[in-house]
Amino acid sequence: MRDPLSFDVIISARPDILYSQPFDPNWLPLRARKPTIRIPEFHTEGGLNDRFAVGSPGAMIKYMLRGHDYMELHLSSKPGVHKRLTGEKFLALWARQNRVKMSPIPWSFARIRADGRIAEKDREFAPAEHA
Repeated sequence: MRDPLSFDVIISARPDILYSQPFDPNWLPLRARKPTIRIPEFHTEGGLNDRFAVGSPGAMIKYMLRGHDYMELHLSSKPGVHKRLTGEKFLALWARQNRVKMSPIPWSFARIRADGRIAEKDREFAPAEHA
């Protein structure tokens, strides 16, 4: 009998996102030989997009707990050293240090602000009726 808590993939998705394109099931890393995480290829800000991820359970559990590694980096750095380390740059550094394969998917979407507006930076990725 299969363990009911056993998953083929885990998805981490921000709740403030307007997905204007369908997710392609072919992007799921179902047959990946190494722990793999698939992430959108846009808004990398010099690192890796940290708004959505789908991957193998082992890799995704590490991914979802990476905040502990950021806190450790923050506490061990000289004051101000970590300030220029954006979430995207930290994700790229974290992936290299943890030897997690990050593979891009050709997918984009837009962030929605609390007041319902599309984030200025994301307007090009929103459907026309929302831009």
